[in-house]
Amino acid sequence: MLTADLGWVPISTVSAGDELATLAIVTAENGQRQRRLQTAQVTDVAHVRRPTVELQTDEVTVSVAADARVLPYTHDFRDACRFRSGQRVKTVLTPTPDPDSVAYRDGYVHGAFAGDGSVVKTKTTKNATLRCQDEEIIERVDAFARDEYGLQRKGREFNSLHEIRTTIWKEVDLLDGLLPIDPTQVDDLDYCRGWLAGMFDTDGAFDGHTVRFTQTKPEQRKALQLLLGRLGFEYVVEQKGVRVRGANSRLRVLSAIRPVVSRKIRSYAGIMVNGSAEVVGVAERPVRDTYDISLDRGDAYVLEGLCVEAV
Repeated sequence: MLTADLGWVPISTVSAGDELATLAIVTAENGQRQRRLQTAQVTDVAHVRRPTVELQTDEVTVSVAADARVLPYTHDFRDACRFRSGQRVKTVLTPTPDPDSVAYRDGYVHGAFAGDGSVVKTKTTKNATLRCQDEEIIERVDAFARDEYGLQRKGREFNSLHEIRTTIWKEVDLLDGLLPIDPTQVDDLDYCRGWLAGMFDTDGAFDGHTVRFTQTKPEQRKALQLLLGRLGFEYVVEQKGVRVRGANSRLRVLSAIRPVVSRKIRSYAGIMVNGSAEVVGVAERPVRDTYDISLDRGDAYVLEGLCVEAV
């Protein structure tokens, strides 16, 4: 299922109180009713044993209850068992695996420091410091950083910034040698995802329409172009940063890299859903446990990219 922060979790792990990316019908200025993305909270999860089907599209294969109501591309919800090959279903993103790897964690730390960190070296002192207004960034860097970096969280009483730093010379030199990017890991796609997530959290912006890395340093821009290209995203280098090209890429890039700052990610609220996939087959499957999801608002959640009606 697609979470409110554009991550993916198994439906079996969802419980009341969780926040999801969902769909709701809104009336546009021209009077047309449109389904747009929003966030909603799960109010109830019911477990029901019933017949299931395997709905296969040209993008994903989804196992759902035979009577689960799935959203076609041009009509209202329809039972999953009633779809036929050649018909189209409305989609929101394609699931991406959770980047739980050492390479991703390394990339995130390096990207965060490259985005908003500082390394100071003088004859008498050295330090590597990251200060951010969003505590989630510091918490993630603290959790992801290798022990040999020696990073320690610091309290800040005179301003609202959160901080993590090291002043041990050999640790500063080690981290500095890996910035803005570790050339030995750029072929690892998880490293690319982590680095871009760290850079986005510290020095990126999303207004619901455009994903932009607001970085002006030449070396960082070069790294941005390299890693976006590695992940298959098109971009434009502008005076105020590096912009990800394509309306369909704005959510794709955020879901792929998994940043952590919710206030930036959730700017997708209000985006109209235009994605679609072709049904290539529907197969009956045995009776098994299924899940009915209730939401506090909206009429559908996103399961494996498909839009499924809430109960």
